[in-house]
Formats: sequence, structure tokens, C-alpha cells
Amino acid sequence: MSPLNVTVSQKKLIGELDLEQCPHCGRGKPTLSIIHRQTTSGKIDNQEQVWSFYSCSSCGKVVMGWSMPTDTTAVEIWPKSKEADESLPSKAREYLQQAINSLAQPSGAIMLAASSIDDMLRTKGYKDGSLYERIKTAATDHLITEQMKEWAHEVRLQSNEERHPDEDSELPTPEEATEAINFVEAFAEYLFVLPSKIKRWKESE
Repeated sequence: MSPLNVTVSQKKLIGELDLEQCPHCGRGKPTLSIIHRQTTSGKIDNQEQVWSFYSCSSCGKVVMGWSMPTDTTAVEIWPKSKEADESLPSKAREYLQQAINSLAQPSGAIMLAASSIDDMLRTKGYKDGSLYERIKTAATDHLITEQMKEWAHEVRLQSNEERHPDEDSELPTPEEATEAINFVEAFAEYLFVLPSKIKRWKESE
């Protein structure tokens, strides 16, 4: 099971929230300390809900969850942790999930993002030559758009820079790693996720 694929019902909304990773910054075993707790109720069913708010000591961002008044077990937690779509090829999905899980280590996240692109292209039959050549050929064959080709090359170049850094090169930021992951998710959506959804829709007719 992926570290981010946490069963919410196992989590207790107490003094500190026990998550494997912060859903914002990806820090493993984060310190999520409670900063506020509020009880609310609605007019529809007058059911009370206890809301707990936690701050990550690494990034300072807030994670919140709610439980019933009689139990500290979380019913839901936000933001929900990101998970790579099941329709991706197994290796590409694992590379992408590891990239998501490694946001606190941007260099590794970017290299894993590029590996996910690599495996997706191999799955589509583009196995010969360098990643640069395969991205170029995929665009020539109209498997991907010109804009996707340019962005894929950017992720590839970032990954190469992390593997073979220049003396004066700077380390990537979490924001740059997030941008790379966002592209890989868009790449996956275009090549695998959307076609899978369309196939399921047609089969259900």
C-alpha cells in the first residue's frame, strides 16, 4: 500500500494527527499539531460535528478533519492525499506515486517524474533511442501535442540536471517538483486516464 493511501477511519483526531506524509509538502512522518477545534451543527439534521485543525511544522499549512462528538475517529480528512490513477501502467504509476511521495526531496521527485514519462512512452511502443528521441517521435506521430512535447522535454532536462549537476547549478524547489508532477499527471490523463474513462463509458452503454 502506498504511504499516502491511508484509511481515514484508522486516524484519530487528537493532540497530534498521525499521517505518514503531509499532503501539502510531502514531508514524511510530519509533526501535525492541533491549533484549533470547533463543534458545529446544521439545521437539516442538527447533527453535531467536531472539526479539528492541524498545522504542519515543516510547511505551516493546515490539515483538517472532522469526527462525531462521541468518537475521535476521523470521518474525513482534507486535503485528500494525491494518488496516481489506477489506469496507468504499473511501473509508470509507481514512479509517479513515488514522485508524489517525494515532494520534500525535489531532486528525487523530478527524476521519478521523468521515469514515469519514460515508462508511459515505452508502454505506447516508443522503446528505441533516448528519451529525447522518443518524446520527439511521439509528437511527430501525433501521440502527444507539440505543447506536451515541449513540457516533457523540460521535465527531461530537469531530470538530467539532477543526475549530472553542474558545479554552479542550484537545487530544485518543491514548487518546481510540483510543476513536474502536475505535468506528468496531465501527460497520464491524456494518454491513459481519459481513454480508460471513455472505454468504460462505452462499455456501459
